[in-house]
Amino acid sequence: MKTNNLQMNKLVVFLGLALIVAGCGEDDNEPLAPKPLTDIAITTLQTALVAGGSLTLVATPVPASAMDYVPVWSVSEGAEFVTVSQTGEVIAMASGLAAVKVKSGNIEKSIVITVLGARGIKNLSTKGGGSITIEWDAADAANGALYSEVAYIGLDGTEKTVQTPASAQFTNIADYQSNLKHRMAYLPESEQLVTNYQEETGYFFFEKTGWKILSYSSALADLPATKAINGDTTGDFSDRWHTDATEEEDGTPSVTIDLGAEATIVRFAVWPSYEPQKLPNNVRFEVSKDNITWTNLGEYTCDTTADVMGARYFDVTPTSARYFRWTGWEIYWMAVAEFDVFCK
Repeated sequence: MKTNNLQMNKLVVFLGLALIVAGCGEDDNEPLAPKPLTDIAITTLQTALVAGGSLTLVATPVPASAMDYVPVWSVSEGAEFVTVSQTGEVIAMASGLAAVKVKSGNIEKSIVITVLGARGIKNLSTKGGGSITIEWDAADAANGALYSEVAYIGLDGTEKTVQTPASAQFTNIADYQSNLKHRMAYLPESEQLVTNYQEETGYFFFEKTGWKILSYSSALADLPATKAINGDTTGDFSDRWHTDATEEEDGTPSVTIDLGAEATIVRFAVWPSYEPQKLPNNVRFEVSKDNITWTNLGEYTCDTTADVMGARYFDVTPTSARYFRWTGWEIYWMAVAEFDVFCK
């Protein structure tokens, strides 16, 4: 019996030593042996931003124990829109799409960054008297466009703002004076983004719904001056103002037009008929607030080349007026398809 107990004790000691020896083997927490790099994972909280904004990209080697992992960042496409540092910080400069790449050895991975911009303006128009209409380009619904915001100086001299939903195509303002600017709000992911204000440098097209011809020097019976303010710029045979040489004693055709409301005029356009050579060689533009006191905005040479179609544009000193008078000279048989006025 004693022999059996002794043998049992020896067995227990042997098993215990075996367990101790086994426990002294490989440590589960010991770092994994380095392996070749097979991929790179890029993570970020967002992939969209606005000009002036920034975000951080994080590159992780796959596997995590990859040997010789040295990430190098670069902008592979759209370098005019973003920059990237060697720590993965992306800074946006202008609206557009950019591809940012990280590379280590012969393994690389790219991510597309979207820099959101202000909504484009398709057309600006006015009826004078502070009334303007903004027609917008289609909003960027794919990137979560929320609304457009317009800021301007009102007729009372204070700055005003108006917000227009991204789903709307037009913004109408009744008290505009100057300094139009606009920006766009987006919700592309979980964070709302708002672009910087963009100054609007375009011209307002003066709509002709309230225009009236007050006087004109002469016209053929079926081609009166009213045909030069009907909105048709084609100037075909039957749709143009054509003077009557028998009534143009001094060869100086002229027309006076009431715009219907006052606005700051900065540009005129004269559209030729299908016979551009019938435009005057020289023209003068005058404006008035009351149709009594007139201001001469300048005399200009007009292109009368026979085969050159399209509007002739004349930039003038910005002047507030309701009426304008156009005069040409050194021509008797004169034809004009259309007059346009542009404002700020």
